[in-house]
Amino acid sequence: MDFLQMNNISKSFPGVKALDDVSFEIKSGEVHSLIGQNGAGKSTLMGILNGITKPDEGEILINDLVVKIDDPKDAFNLNLSIVHQEFALCNNLSVAENIFLGNEPFNKYGYIDKKKIKNDAMKMLNSINVNLDTDEIVGNLNTSQWQIIEICKALAKSPKFIVMDEPTASLDESQIDNLFEIIKSLKNNGIGIIYISHKLNEIIKISDRITVLKDGKIKKTFGKENITEGLLIETMVGENIENKNSNNLEDIKEPILKLTELSHLNSFKNISFDLHKGEILGLSGLLGSGSNEILRSLFGIIELQTGEIILQDKLININNPRDAIENGIGYIP
Repeated sequence: MDFLQMNNISKSFPGVKALDDVSFEIKSGEVHSLIGQNGAGKSTLMGILNGITKPDEGEILINDLVVKIDDPKDAFNLNLSIVHQEFALCNNLSVAENIFLGNEPFNKYGYIDKKKIKNDAMKMLNSINVNLDTDEIVGNLNTSQWQIIEICKALAKSPKFIVMDEPTASLDESQIDNLFEIIKSLKNNGIGIIYISHKLNEIIKISDRITVLKDGKIKKTFGKENITEGLLIETMVGENIENKNSNNLEDIKEPILKLTELSHLNSFKNISFDLHKGEILGLSGLLGSGSNEILRSLFGIIELQTGEIILQDKLININNPRDAIENGIGYIP
């Protein structure tokens, strides 16, 4: 069994101490999640582990031996990999070619061994119980399949430990379930996974241990037993924030803005919702779902084909951003 330790790590940037005497550990075949608010120090700590950032103090040990990680190549040579939140794929290449991009095997004549690339890619996909055509062009696939390819790119480096940074950010529920099955396969193959996410329900579901970072310090480490979202939130924030909304529901019954049956080409169709005074309304969706286009149409950046916009019980026309501004509507991209 392999064992990774980060001991007494500290890192300062001008005006802020990002990490203050942080110790973190993971063993093979385990999912150890790292959570915290934005600015807690998660990215800095993982940057140090992957050689992107150098610590001011502290040491990293693998199997009780101190190792030096000055750059990502050192991390690679120590069998450490990271799956970034942003996809870094070439849409014009095949699945197999993307998996081994920059890490291609060569035959005895000095040419890229495409047959070996394909065979090794198939073996890798089979090892995590995924059926995916290695000859398929990546640009033809969906986001869930892109995430699988990013994981395989990390696996191509034969890692002992993998960092997964917000891996479900662009996935829907069914795709998330598929990713979790892959993570279970990786665990069964003896790979340790450091999992970073803001989605606490996922953290609880997938983790063996959960460590909370707050203001650059380790706040607490939990096992997977008897853990709740409320407890994690309280540990991250420092207080129980449940039922902190002071708005009286009676005060926001009347809508200040009504959108009715809005449509624009193939971006969105027949969208209706109300916004009430004193209310924050969340509008979410995956890339390409149309959520951004709805907001852009409300500001007059793109033209609506059908629908009505009613502001304070008055029907208004928004044909351009000037119309939106004159009606008191702003837009922050």
